[in-house]
Amino acid sequence: MSFAPGPLPPPPPPTDPVPASAAVVFRDGPDGREVLLVRRGEDRRFAGGFHAFPGGRLDPADAEVPVAGLAGEEAAHLVCAVRELFEETGILVLRGAERVPGPARDESRRDLLEGRTSFAGVLARHGLALDRAALAPAGRWVTPPWLPVRFDARFFLVR
Repeated sequence: MSFAPGPLPPPPPPTDPVPASAAVVFRDGPDGREVLLVRRGEDRRFAGGFHAFPGGRLDPADAEVPVAGLAGEEAAHLVCAVRELFEETGILVLRGAERVPGPARDESRRDLLEGRTSFAGVLARHGLALDRAALAPAGRWVTPPWLPVRFDARFFLVR
């Protein structure tokens, strides 16, 4: 014989999504289009162990980096995508990046990751500027409300 338990407690309210951005880097390869993914560390609260586009949460300092022709939230999300791509992969999608030799780029990335400089500091050190034409807006995804960690992520295409 089975029985019905009493009523279940209501689910917890959904958490507020964290503003974030991601870069969808692609190229045309010999066998067709190729897309860059990074593998998240097993210890990550969100998508640990899974492959994902390089990206992450919006940093308040992202709003302080100038983007010609953009302002406010739109500019900050673009900066976030470029910063996260650099932090996670070492790829610089910036005007003037071709003038930065590999060792200097690697040193700047280490300094950024270890908190010795800001992304604005990296740009100033190397005379770089954001090139909004290098990133095309590609949509927005909000993590479903039943997941414990939620993001409101803007996606940008980078060739």
